[in-house]
Amino acid sequence: MLHDLELAEHYQKYFYAVSANTPELRKLAYQLRYKVYIEDCQFNTKYNHSTYNTSAKIEWDEYDDDAMHALLFHKPTNQAIGNIRLIPYNPQRLDLLPLEKHVNLKINHGVDSAEILRSRKTGEISRMCLLKSFRQRRFDQIYLSGASGEVEEMNCDRRFPINYLAMCLSLMSINMLFEANLQYSVAMMEKPLSALIRHYGIQHEQVGPFTEYFGRRAPFLIYSQETYDNLLPGILKLYKTIRTELNCDAMAIT
Repeated sequence: MLHDLELAEHYQKYFYAVSANTPELRKLAYQLRYKVYIEDCQFNTKYNHSTYNTSAKIEWDEYDDDAMHALLFHKPTNQAIGNIRLIPYNPQRLDLLPLEKHVNLKINHGVDSAEILRSRKTGEISRMCLLKSFRQRRFDQIYLSGASGEVEEMNCDRRFPINYLAMCLSLMSINMLFEANLQYSVAMMEKPLSALIRHYGIQHEQVGPFTEYFGRRAPFLIYSQETYDNLLPGILKLYKTIRTELNCDAMAIT
């Protein structure tokens, strides 16, 4: 079985991260979101979800123009397989973060939740998605269920006992928080994802109950600096690899 210290090496062999900061890359992000949310998950029939275009096969909303976007690519196929975005709070552009319109946040800091979100530098992480073929597989369920015993490696790409690509997307979002100079963000997460990223050092706290929100999810606050300070050694190495890719990509385009 592979160890955390080998994560960065495995990642560099098979994947890479790109800041989606051009119209072409953003269109690719919207197309990936359409594939995952509309074609695979069928959110357009399960939920009141109308921000998509069937003919262009893109999924977007009114926050995308003000958001930071990042894509995860599979090196062997040069295919975009994952997406995540960060919506920085901008009082000139936003009255509320999108999540605030749908969820009752309860941030336990002794003052009103809205005041916390307005007085500190914050944003919202959303549209985290992976292509179906790269999402959780059988061995991931074994790990997340807490079952004991060794999990055999896959032959082609030396699989880990968990699918760490969700972790890569999470680290991409942490880099975006630093790039935007934000102290923390809010995000809706399922319980397994929360448990996974907590295990590897991403510092976050639940600030509302689990509710039906594109699946059973709860709102969380994710802390940028505290996360960086608490990442496990192998995850920190992976984060620095991803950060270099995103920053170099940004420098090359600007």
